[in-house]
This record gives sequence, structure tokens and C-alpha cells, in this order.
Amino acid sequence: MTTFAAVIVLTIAIAATTVLRMVRNGTTPILFWLILVPAVVSPMVSGWMALFPGEPAAEAPLEPPNGRSTLSIPKGHDLIVSATIAEIGLADVDDPGIQLTDYVIKLSGTSWEQTLMGKIKRGAGSVRVSDGRDGKASLSTEPSTMTMLWGEDRQDRFRARGIGLSQVWIGNWSGGAASAVTVQAVPGTPSRRVLLGLMGVLVGLAILSDARLGTDRLAADFGVLTCASILIAEQVTPDGGIRAILFTLAFAVIGGGIVGKSLGALGEFFIGKSVDAESA
Repeated sequence: MTTFAAVIVLTIAIAATTVLRMVRNGTTPILFWLILVPAVVSPMVSGWMALFPGEPAAEAPLEPPNGRSTLSIPKGHDLIVSATIAEIGLADVDDPGIQLTDYVIKLSGTSWEQTLMGKIKRGAGSVRVSDGRDGKASLSTEPSTMTMLWGEDRQDRFRARGIGLSQVWIGNWSGGAASAVTVQAVPGTPSRRVLLGLMGVLVGLAILSDARLGTDRLAADFGVLTCASILIAEQVTPDGGIRAILFTLAFAVIGGGIVGKSLGALGEFFIGKSVDAESA
């Protein structure tokens, strides 16, 4: 729930800067408020569905190096790859290979195939060696404060390319961070097509508002919010942690802001030319 609270707080913070700027400029047309509501709600909806997908409809446990299983994927479901972090001994502490696992998982269904590629990362500070009371070294794998804050990269999300019964197997495996993985079919986040359509509509209306109603940089601001909803739906996993949300929103601020600002500039140019032509 803490991670979802971070989605709400950061989304409202981004929206609040827009509202305050519009109020200071004295430009708050009705269209602005009509666009604002879905732009703010969409990242929250994506966040809730990504973080709390419910019980998996099916799962396929796989053990390296050549694990094989079957998975039945219902319509409207995403794929979550969840790793079991490997236990280690004192002799393995200095081995850099215990920190990461690279995997390739292949799925084959009726007339479709898909390859899942990702990395599993052991949490920062989760492996520590200390001197015990008897003078002997002891190994601790309990999560540190840093680990609990940043979490472990032990889940990845993928859009399923097909539905129905599929064969699942490990195509490649390297590294010692994980000892096994499970591929789960979970209720999916809003579809990419729906979110891209929402982004197009809201940014388009924002461009119109900037050009005709005197609002300022709405296309960039709403580009950030709608881009955040897309990235959260595509990347965030139930165990992603606050770090995943921070990184996702950072990319949204950069990518969505650039796209929205660029489209806004183009829209204002062409709409401005149209207004000039009507005036002439």
C-alpha cells in the first residue's frame, strides 16, 4: 500500500503544479478541468491494477537450467515473472555472480510464440558478513534498511502475445541471484491501445486549450501524466517497490514532457496559422 500511496502523492504533486500555474495566470477554462480529471486518475488506475492484480489465473514454476512447464493464459491477462532469491553460503559472498541473474524464457502457443528476457537482482545490502561472539564469521541475508527501501528486482511484467495453453521453458540462464522463477498469468493493466488513445485525446485537447484559450504548457503537463499511466501499466510489478515508481515517473517527466511540449509547439503553430487565415 505504501507504493500505491507514492503513486497518489506524486501524481497529485505533478497536477498541483499545473493547477497553481493556471490559477496564477488566471487561465482556468472549463476545458482545463475536464482534461485534468482523467489525466490525474489514469496513473492511479494503472498503479492500482499493476500493484494489486489479484490472484494469478495460472502459473508455471521453472527451475534452471532447462526447466519446462505449461501455462494457460486467459484473455486480458499479463505475464509476471517472479524469482526465488537463491540462498548462499560464506564461500559465495565475494562472488559477483550472486548479485544478478539474466534469464530468457520462451513461450509457445497455438500459432504464436513469445520470448521473455529480464534480469533478477539481489537487494542492495541484503548480504552481510559479521563477526560472531565466538569470533567466527557469520552470514546475514536479512533485508537492510536500504533493501527494504529500494527492494529487490525479482519481478518483471510482460504483455502476453497470445491466449490459451502454451508451453513454457527456460531458453537461457546465467548468474546466481535466483534459484528458480515462476511465470504467472495475472489480470492485466489497462491495454496499451486504450492508454495511448487516452494520451492522444487529452494531449490534443490540451494543445487546443493552449492555442485557443490561453492556457500555458498544458500539453507538456498532461503528456507527463498520461505517459506515467502508460509506463506504470507496462513496467510496474506487484513487488516493484517505491524505487520502481520513482524511476517510472522520472522517465514519464522526461519522455512525456518532451513529447507533449513538442506536440504542443506544433499544434500551436498550425492552429495559430489557421486563426490568422480566418482573421484575414
